[in-house]
Amino acid sequence: MYTKHQSKTLFSILAKFLVIAITLESLFLQTKYLLAEELPEETSEEVINSTPEETVVETGDAVSILELNNEANTNIIENSTEESTTTPQEEAIEEFLGLEDTLTASATNTATIDNFATSTAETGDNTITDATDATIITGDGYAVANVVNLVNTNILNSDGLIQFFTALGLSSLDVRNLFSVFETETSQSTTPCVPGVCGDGGFVNESNTDNTATINNTVIVRASTGENNIEGTGEGSITTGDAYAAANIFNLANTNIVDSNYLLVSINNLGSLDGDIILPNADLLNKLFAGSGVSGGTSANNNNTADIDNNVEVGAETGLNSNEGGDVTTGDASASGNITNQVNQNLIGGDSFLILIRVHGSWSGEIFGLPNNMLWSETPQGITVYNAPAEGEAGADANYTTNNTNQATIQNNVSVFALTGDNKIEGTASGNINTGNAYAAANITNLANLNILSQNWALLIFDIFGDWGGNIAFGRPDLWVGVEATSADNPIMPGSEVKYTYTVSNLGDTTASDVVLNNVFAAPHLNFLDNPGELLADGKKQSSWEIGSIPAGATREVSYTAIVRTDLPASNITTIPLTVSAEATENEDVVDNNNDTIVIEAGVIRRSGGGSNTTKPAEVSVSKQVAFPNTTVPATMDYTVTVENSGGPLYNAVLSDILRNEAGELIHEEFWELGTVAADELITVTYTIEYSSSTEPGVYTNSVQVIGNHRKKTPSTNNVYMSLSASVDLNISNLAQPLVLGAFTTCDPYLKSFIRLGQNNDSVEVEKLQTFLAEQLTIELPATGVFDELTEEAVINFQEQYREEILSPWGIAAPTGYVYLTTRKTINELVCQREVAFPLTPFEEQVIAMSKLKL
Repeated sequence: MYTKHQSKTLFSILAKFLVIAITLESLFLQTKYLLAEELPEETSEEVINSTPEETVVETGDAVSILELNNEANTNIIENSTEESTTTPQEEAIEEFLGLEDTLTASATNTATIDNFATSTAETGDNTITDATDATIITGDGYAVANVVNLVNTNILNSDGLIQFFTALGLSSLDVRNLFSVFETETSQSTTPCVPGVCGDGGFVNESNTDNTATINNTVIVRASTGENNIEGTGEGSITTGDAYAAANIFNLANTNIVDSNYLLVSINNLGSLDGDIILPNADLLNKLFAGSGVSGGTSANNNNTADIDNNVEVGAETGLNSNEGGDVTTGDASASGNITNQVNQNLIGGDSFLILIRVHGSWSGEIFGLPNNMLWSETPQGITVYNAPAEGEAGADANYTTNNTNQATIQNNVSVFALTGDNKIEGTASGNINTGNAYAAANITNLANLNILSQNWALLIFDIFGDWGGNIAFGRPDLWVGVEATSADNPIMPGSEVKYTYTVSNLGDTTASDVVLNNVFAAPHLNFLDNPGELLADGKKQSSWEIGSIPAGATREVSYTAIVRTDLPASNITTIPLTVSAEATENEDVVDNNNDTIVIEAGVIRRSGGGSNTTKPAEVSVSKQVAFPNTTVPATMDYTVTVENSGGPLYNAVLSDILRNEAGELIHEEFWELGTVAADELITVTYTIEYSSSTEPGVYTNSVQVIGNHRKKTPSTNNVYMSLSASVDLNISNLAQPLVLGAFTTCDPYLKSFIRLGQNNDSVEVEKLQTFLAEQLTIELPATGVFDELTEEAVINFQEQYREEILSPWGIAAPTGYVYLTTRKTINELVCQREVAFPLTPFEEQVIAMSKLKL
């Protein structure tokens, strides 16, 4: 099977506000640097098992990812829109010198970029000769070339993000955090924040740009798992892996962005995707992308010229196989060339949102939570989601003038080929050839001579090289369910009515649709009055109720009544557990809190010759865990206590928690009333204790125990019960007296969060950071728990001292003042006296390796 796509024409698949961009989700660290790196082809060691009768060749996967990023002539000007005040003396000086409240930004840019890039991944081209029986099995081949050219970019009072990310086999894509770039006052949807609108008293802005850009790209990408040959006399078998070849080229030339927020993202998933693509919820998107334009006082004079030539050849081949002695089965072949051009565009005011999802296979999902101001459609180019045009008048007047002269020349020559076929078996008595799937795609986006003024502007493009079984989800619900049981009868007896009350809360950020409650219980014990239920394969019953949709943040309570079966023995206690679970139409972020179990008891134990309220003795076990048993102060410690009763009911139960120091002195005591702990009931208690910086270092023992009454229902006659205690030791130190690592086998991370100025930081983490910096830098830095400018300056000084560990991995020269991956890692290792390493996870390493220009 052969599919080929050839194009030399320009076509536009997007509407008025189209744009693309590219890289990995590293919102936190803002970096500006050039990267030109080719990851070499990686092929696992070939495995050959050879005997006189049989020869086997088996190869691993091959991965080749080329990253080529060029930046030339980027000018960024930050213009504060806060109203300023001047003294009479300053006003007199301005009047004397003839100064005006005017900001003029001018830029003249000329740039030429020539790129030649190749990326090749090969697991095929294997040959076996003179063998009786022969087998060739090849791994998958992944070849990707990502080329980004940012040329002549002028940014005034704007904030945004460009990301480009290629991944192998993601399970889902959650991009909600990317939209944090819009959570600023840079561009207001209803009142664009150009000078003259934001209360600056008539401040006039003017920008003048003259841009000339020439870009020439030649890119060749090839992935091959085929071209294998067998010559033998017995049986032959060739099985080839999948081949993925992709060229992604993004040219951004002569772009002028003024007072705007922007998000430009492209994500490629090499392989099928089973999970959802998760976007911000409808409330946020309705707010961000429903604005009006700019009216009087804004003048834009643009002279734009663009010459763009795209030569694209894309091929995918799974056929061309020859088998003299058997069958041939070929995989799917998909080849596509996608060219997007937006040239000579002047976008003033309003908002723009567009998603394009290209599935190089089949899609079986749905769309959930689509905002009111959004539309969607399936087009030949892919699935598109976009905002409807805003209604109403334009925003407030803005006194702004922009003059732009732009000339762009772009030449793209791209060749992409994926091969799993072209295999041959000759001379064998029997044989079979099975080829993998071949996916080849060339994605080219040309943005030339683009002038953007006062917009919230977003474009996201996803390429899925395979099938997609997930949904487009605007936010996700998170259902929590709890159940209680009450009865007018005490004790509950056969024939008693039991009222089950269910509380269902939606802790997510979008509506949970068509919520269903499922109750599973022992079939011989209960019957619900309005829902007899259905018998399950394991002999239990399930009764289900549809309780409708639950909005984000809302809680719904419903009750249903069941009858305890009358044929149960009244003279014995029967334990009746019931498990409830809640599910919605949408997938959820968290599923661990979607169920709850409650246990009731029916019947009593009677003595011969008379009645009795005697119950089985309680058997309670208690366990306690702390997340980080070794820490430095200040610290916030999370504890989990588990109480499990495997015996009879425990009445008036109280959980006691005691903290003592090394001398055995009582430091703190806490009690929780648990009520009646039923037979077979499991209770989990979680809580947090804050240890201030004044806490004395040492070993602290935290003990828990459950106390109550059992064996009798009557309080005056029952017996006192005390469970065995459970305890954990907590090793606390401060920076002046660090942990002695020889005494412990581990040293837990000192900092666990990311911290930066202007964010909603954890105050305990900030206090710990400030304590560390004061000790490490020998400076006066109050431990206030607030990340202020003084703390940021201390972080910058610390990053300067440890430049090789913190800045060099990112390829940046200037300290950022952010406590992110490498800064946090260095601090944690210093606190642990370099005796314990905290290596970055593969994902964190990928974040650093794939981070690109943050505009």
